Amino acid sequence: MEIISSDKRVYGYKFLAEILQADLKKLGINAKITDLEPVLCDSRQDKGDFQIMVHNYGRSNRDPGTMVTAAKAWYTDKEGGSSHYENPEYDKLRQELQSTLDQDKRKQICRQIQHMMRDECFTIVVAPQPTAWAWPSYVKDLRYDLENSPFVYDVWLDK
Repeated sequence: MEIISSDKRVYGYKFLAEILQADLKKLGINAKITDLEPVLCDSRQDKGDFQIMVHNYGRSNRDPGTMVTAAKAWYTDKEGGSSHYENPEYDKLRQELQSTLDQDKRKQICRQIQHMMRDECFTIVVAPQPTAWAWPSYVKDLRYDLENSPFVYDVWLDK
């Protein structure tokens, strides 16, 4: 088994690959880590030429309906998803999630998607990737949005 990653794209991918490798070893599965240049990693991802790939995606801090339709890891094959996953029930659930505001119904739909993800393993969320921001005290009104990206519209310097 091969785990592909691109530590040159995002620092820490190799460390996560090593954790996955160690966990697989506990199950008796020997995995080799292949750390690729970003362009080679992208090419293999687009072709679906991987067994396990370490990657990240955004939009997971937003509404779950956004996550399953805006992050490539959740795309279906016809949308260009790297897992090449197709399931009419998954399409239906994603559409329902986008079209209802009823919180109880949305929880039920998310739970069904979660079970489908677990049972069919087309994508597996392993860990969040928080970003830490630091700035000097004279930088004022710097905030970050729901995706943990800097929002600099009101920034000013108190120097």
